[in-house]
Amino acid sequence: MRAPVFFAAIAFGLALTVFGLIFIDPLMALLGATKTILPYARDYAKYILLGAAIMSSSFVLNNVLRSEGKATLAMVGITAGGLLNIVLDPIFIFTFHLGIAGAAIATILSQIISFLILLGCFLTHKSLLHLSFRNISWKWKDLSAIIKTGLPSFFRQGLASIATVMLNVNAAVYGDAAVAAMSVVGKVFMLILSVLIGFGQGYQPVVGFNYGAGCYKRVKQSFTFTTIVSFVMMGILAVAGFIFAPQVIQLFTKADAQVLEIGTYAMRAQCLALFIQPLGVIANMTFQSIGKPAEATFLSACRQGVFFLPLILILPQLWQLRGVELTQPLADVLTFVVCFPFLFKFFNDLNQKIVKHESE
Repeated sequence: MRAPVFFAAIAFGLALTVFGLIFIDPLMALLGATKTILPYARDYAKYILLGAAIMSSSFVLNNVLRSEGKATLAMVGITAGGLLNIVLDPIFIFTFHLGIAGAAIATILSQIISFLILLGCFLTHKSLLHLSFRNISWKWKDLSAIIKTGLPSFFRQGLASIATVMLNVNAAVYGDAAVAAMSVVGKVFMLILSVLIGFGQGYQPVVGFNYGAGCYKRVKQSFTFTTIVSFVMMGILAVAGFIFAPQVIQLFTKADAQVLEIGTYAMRAQCLALFIQPLGVIANMTFQSIGKPAEATFLSACRQGVFFLPLILILPQLWQLRGVELTQPLADVLTFVVCFPFLFKFFNDLNQKIVKHESE
């Protein structure tokens, strides 16, 4: 691996572990934990922080394998950890009576197994790249290329974390029930959007390879196919989520009527905007894959940054709790609209390339 990405991820994870454990209480408060929630947040976070280096380096290994076209190996590593987590959660939470700490321990153990599986692919030379200190390159050309390519993902994931913090802080004004309800809705949509992002990540190598090879018609075909399928998938999930919102919220809490009411409204509001989200995700990933980091970074920052952050400050002042619940769907609508001029220019340029290529 010609750049220090893997080792930088480990170093970053270790720094996060040290910093997080030293300042765990103020960190949890900053992330939106109320006095009631703080003890549970602390119990969970201290174990997750211990595994930060493992988790961050696993992301690197997984993405490298996918970039090489070895999606099956990447999937095995991630899926094994996920399935193991599902099995271990009830064991540590209920059998060992560890509560929220048990959920964190189960997560870390699963992440370690996933990391070892992924690492094994590199150590047994199933990957084209090899991990070695001797192969580390500190050339700015290599580093800048990595940074530019990764910026859209950094903004997408980083701003998602900041948006979650701001959402929790504003929801906390209305009590623990509001925080719990918005957290449940957030987790549900994180799962739903993981389907979309996973599909988009499978699309990225296809559009990138074909654009680089000058096969511009295939670029259009792959974009069209991915967008249509994504719209259909999210449309089906949006309808199902809107209809069964109360039942979904009840899976997480059955006794608290206030959590059920707040969660149901927030989930249905987000479902109304769910079917339009694919355009933003696919557009962002397209520009990231064809070497247009500026466009990709801006679009990735729109949903939970450019639009979400101002709205989460403004809407609760106007509509109180309803403003908190409506912030994300309104940010999704605005992101959908802003994609059109970028895509119009992209396809206009692409059509010109197709005409030029056919005339040669």
